[in-house]
Amino acid sequence: MKSFKIIGFFILTAAFLGAILVGCEKDENSPKNEQFIEQEIQFGITPIISDNLKSDGPDEYDLPECSDAVPDHASITVVIDGEEHTFTPDVFEIDGQWYTEVFKVKIPEEVLTVTVTEFIIYDYEDNLIQATPTAGSPYATFVEQPVGAEFTFPVGGIDKIEKSIEVLCYNEKYYADFGFYWFAFDFKEVEELNFFGDLCTKYFEDYAADDGGYGQLDDHHFDLPAIFKVEVYDASDNWLISFDNLYMLDDGTIDEPLAVYYPNDLDGEADTYILKLHIRLKVGNTFDWVYYQTLHVNDHTGELTFPNGDDVPDYGDDGIIDFVIGECAYYETDDDPMRPDLEFAPYMNLPNKANITISYPYTDMAYWKIIVNSVDPSMSGYDFGTGTYKGWCADAGTSITTGTRTYEIYSSLYPSLWPQCGDSPVIAAAVINQINHLYNFLQDKNIEYSWEAFQVAVWKIRGQVIPDDFSDDEDDADELIALRSSWDEEYMPLPGGYAAVLLHNSCNMQLIFVQIDP
Repeated sequence: MKSFKIIGFFILTAAFLGAILVGCEKDENSPKNEQFIEQEIQFGITPIISDNLKSDGPDEYDLPECSDAVPDHASITVVIDGEEHTFTPDVFEIDGQWYTEVFKVKIPEEVLTVTVTEFIIYDYEDNLIQATPTAGSPYATFVEQPVGAEFTFPVGGIDKIEKSIEVLCYNEKYYADFGFYWFAFDFKEVEELNFFGDLCTKYFEDYAADDGGYGQLDDHHFDLPAIFKVEVYDASDNWLISFDNLYMLDDGTIDEPLAVYYPNDLDGEADTYILKLHIRLKVGNTFDWVYYQTLHVNDHTGELTFPNGDDVPDYGDDGIIDFVIGECAYYETDDDPMRPDLEFAPYMNLPNKANITISYPYTDMAYWKIIVNSVDPSMSGYDFGTGTYKGWCADAGTSITTGTRTYEIYSSLYPSLWPQCGDSPVIAAAVINQINHLYNFLQDKNIEYSWEAFQVAVWKIRGQVIPDDFSDDEDDADELIALRSSWDEEYMPLPGGYAAVLLHNSCNMQLIFVQIDP
């Protein structure tokens, strides 16, 4: 945490000073709803130093420093009997103690519940200088009682009530951390979406070392709650606000959805807002946000679609957009209510490029001997890093010479990221999925095979002409292909399985792949 100067915090003292008599004689025919009590309320304000904070809060969040501005007036919003009331009393000082002016609240019944939903302090130029965080916001953990639906207390006319309310010093760039999401939208018609995600990985012990994220979870196993953020953009792709669930780690777990807010201009035409999902993942030997998905939401209807116009499913019909990375669970049907709305392939921690030397053959093990000399970005920790690998030819009809080149690196599980060669991707996704299925089947069943037979099987699955040098291996390749009646065109490896990594130099050179355990 950065050091910070002073955190303001306000002690709310609600002093109810008396009730007003409504007449010398009671009119028996007067309706009850015309009778009320006026209650006077005053807030006492006491600044204290940061050592008196409730907690240090989440490690990822730094509190804004306090300014030298002097409090001038407050904006206090309360809900009474279902109605919202906002008061703006002046703030003044007597002998070092700050107070608000006394203001009156009409009480239509003798006993009601008051809910404090907003408490903000301004200076004389109307600059917001201090505020109480909203319940559920990242900064809510720094105060004993954030404002919101749970900040309630009973009132009853003549009883004196004393309540405390704490505020933090404010800086406009931290508005989302206070829960003031509408500040990004210039109006308060705000809609809400809820997201929740899971991360399936065999490398959960690596994620336990993520001090700034997953390492703060109490438990670590192959099915982790995903740490993620959702960025909100307008229809012109201008950034508005970002939400993440890092603040939930203060409790050692993530067991509730992340609320994401976007504006709704009810008086105007329907607008589309863009939501971009980023997930915290291991990148090399560090952890960072990795972009995963874009969604569009209609601000009037709340309808969610993919950029191509297809509807986003809601299998559980629960209003929560849930997603999973990797294959964590089995679902009996495509519309199983337990099925996540967004399913992503297993994540592969790969560099963008690599300097690679290839030679043929790799003794009695593979078509290509792949030596990775360096990777870009240059760091350790990748699933495919410096070292020696077995490589395979993915294109019998395109040649490539041995030697050293720079290759672009792609996961076979994310075809949307592959380069195009003309109007087509470098390889059909259905084909590489079948190859992945075949390779994993051979590994799982401990089936012995020659590297030549597997190489020919790859060409046959792709429907290519077999080179004359490999004609004697066709029968063995046919036996491998016949081990199953078909190979799954939508195959996804389970945790601990293998997936092809594509090595692409150019569309004029042979596509090469290696099999890596993601």
